[in-house]
Amino acid sequence: MRHLLGRIVAIVFLSLAGSTALAADDKDVFFNGKNLDGWEGLQFWSVKDGAIVGDTSPDGAKHNTFLCSNKKYKDFELKFQVRLKGGTGNSGVQIRSEILDKGKLTVKGPQADIALGYWGSLYGENFGGMMKEADKDAVAKVLKKDDFNDYYIKCVDKHVTIKLNGTTTVDDDFDKMPDEGIIAWQIHQGGAMEVTFKNIEFKDLGDSAATKLLADAIAARATWKDFPGFVADVEITGQGQGHLARGKVQVNEKGKVDIQLDDTSAAPELADSAKPLLASLVGHRLPSSSDQKTPCKFGDENLLHPQGRLVVPMEDEPGSSYRIQDRQILVVNRKMKETTFTITVLENRLNEEKLYLPASYVVNFWDAKTDALTRSQSFHHTWVRVGKFDLPETIDRVTASTGKQESLRVKLSNHKLAR
Repeated sequence: MRHLLGRIVAIVFLSLAGSTALAADDKDVFFNGKNLDGWEGLQFWSVKDGAIVGDTSPDGAKHNTFLCSNKKYKDFELKFQVRLKGGTGNSGVQIRSEILDKGKLTVKGPQADIALGYWGSLYGENFGGMMKEADKDAVAKVLKKDDFNDYYIKCVDKHVTIKLNGTTTVDDDFDKMPDEGIIAWQIHQGGAMEVTFKNIEFKDLGDSAATKLLADAIAARATWKDFPGFVADVEITGQGQGHLARGKVQVNEKGKVDIQLDDTSAAPELADSAKPLLASLVGHRLPSSSDQKTPCKFGDENLLHPQGRLVVPMEDEPGSSYRIQDRQILVVNRKMKETTFTITVLENRLNEEKLYLPASYVVNFWDAKTDALTRSQSFHHTWVRVGKFDLPETIDRVTASTGKQESLRVKLSNHKLAR
């Protein structure tokens, strides 16, 4: 997926050679292994040797209470190891829940259960009781009563999966599952007990609606399936007098571009500018085998933005976000070490298959430190249908920077598909 999204901004990377993407911000870490920053709980909770420990000794607890995340989550995967000291006590992990009483830190919502007779079940804490009872015989075969047990929870849309020591105990849709909520670790009312959660691994899967929005937009882009390559005549013009170059362009089935100019070309250096432009345009059309459903979240709640919803990928895209509307990626934002840029699409066009081809867009560059606008580029493309492929016909680029403006046109004609 990272490779596929990278093509969306490939044309800009060609102008940013040597830049390095910023590392992801870790301020939203689920559990830092050191303290309970980002969590809210009563005096029973602590961190020991990188593990979360709930201990109600010596007097027990008068009511169920929870260590609650400050943040709400939608889709996620959660892995950990858990032990009830001595095999006794009652615990669990709340998912997509809400706090009922801030003083007592009681909660309401679905709970992945951890207790003798209930291990691996999905229970509704102040939420209607048992939602899905785990098979007791299956649990008995794998449960380590007095030791640490591997526990796995995955929540996507209305579907919940729970595994205990590798055995699936819940794998169903639940219509009453809330859309989002906190995650919370439980200690149960009653006598003294101790529960330890260690080796906690959390993966935020974002928002399934945002994930689908980006996947659908990527799928709506026109691509070249079974592309054989092509050859064409090429004419390249710059804005200076005599800035003209002619020759042949060859694109192979993998998208590699080669330009051979004839001996009459007055400005052979224009080929060096045209080649990466054409290579980027071609690269965008090549299909990818990467999984298109990279986890995403919505970046804001603005439903009326003229370029659509703000979608932020959760993985491998530090500093990236997209605005999407009508199955089209209309804005790409990217933050690099020294430069930030935004691609804003002004017009796309539908081909015969009702898939989108880029027609016009603008790329603006800013200094990452000062936010000063350093460069602006405008692009316009036209396409010609050859067989079942939409091939580039013209590429126009106008670049404006401090004190100057430059133009470049690449025109292709007499296209022939390779056999």
